[in-house]
Amino acid sequence: MQKKIFLILILALFSFSVYLFHCLGVESRTDLFLHRERIAVDSAGKILIHYDLAHREPLLLKIKSSVELPLSEAYFNDNLLEPQRASLRGITYSYYLGVPAKFVEPGQNKVEITMRGQSELPVDVRLSNYVKKSSDDLTFLFPDSRIFYAKKTAHTVLFAIFGFVFLVFICMTLAASANLAAGLVYRYIFYSFIPANALMALLHYYPPHMGLRAALTEGYFAVIEIFIFLLSAGIIFARHISRLKVPRFEFYKYRLPGSRGLSGILLPGTLPMVRVVSTYLPQLGFVVWFKNISLSDKIIVAFIALLLFCAVLLILSAEPAAEHVANFAFLLLAVGVAFKLVAVLRQYKKRK
Repeated sequence: MQKKIFLILILALFSFSVYLFHCLGVESRTDLFLHRERIAVDSAGKILIHYDLAHREPLLLKIKSSVELPLSEAYFNDNLLEPQRASLRGITYSYYLGVPAKFVEPGQNKVEITMRGQSELPVDVRLSNYVKKSSDDLTFLFPDSRIFYAKKTAHTVLFAIFGFVFLVFICMTLAASANLAAGLVYRYIFYSFIPANALMALLHYYPPHMGLRAALTEGYFAVIEIFIFLLSAGIIFARHISRLKVPRFEFYKYRLPGSRGLSGILLPGTLPMVRVVSTYLPQLGFVVWFKNISLSDKIIVAFIALLLFCAVLLILSAEPAAEHVANFAFLLLAVGVAFKLVAVLRQYKKRK
């Protein structure tokens, strides 16, 4: 009975994760734009800018000017804009004006800005279709942004299929590698699902209270979900993995024929991991094998796994997320090689 209950809860959380992917995920960051102009005010205190826009969507107009040149009024296609907020930093005013989608026309659009005072000081004018860009993969948009409605349902279906296969694989792996009853395994998997979904739910439900809507690139969403799930599962299952020992291999036993000193050890230093993989992986299972190898070997295996995940992200056209994962993977490789080198040096000193 307990097994069925937690299995239903896991499927419910997975369905909620697919729903969050559909609500938060955007295909790419290429639909975002920022037009920036730095123009001097004319003798009448006016600025006239023309924009060629492709879609009708809500926009944000940001005007930065000197305290000697405060904003009087602004029009978008002859429609008066109401400042949402203004801030003063040092001697610079920043005005934020929302442009409703009904004011925007596909094609040529006109912005008229009037400043108080007679001055030729420059004014910085920015027009964007997003409110705040935290990173290349996390952006806060208007609730009625066109970007959300331009998404493809096929991507959500693909995420659901890939996620379900991944979930089944994880359930089978953990059930086979831990000395636990099936009901307890499903309970721990359910607990592992909660942190990632809680974070995504917070991103989805909290920004609307501030008049915003969060958007994540689809690849970045998948990376965060999988990473937090695996991290949570690793913490929960760590103490339940079988304590089977794999024999250790000494680095100094692997030497190139006819070589002397440290140079003959460095290249064959990777042989212990290769021998453990080829000999013991089929017999003991991946989790038990991974637990008993050295720290440097674990880091290198993680590097290989991340590279394979990068290939999947590239297939899904999630280049930004793949770039971030690749950067982290090569950082792991550098750390793993450093640990391996330290181990080799210690073994060499012991021999002497």
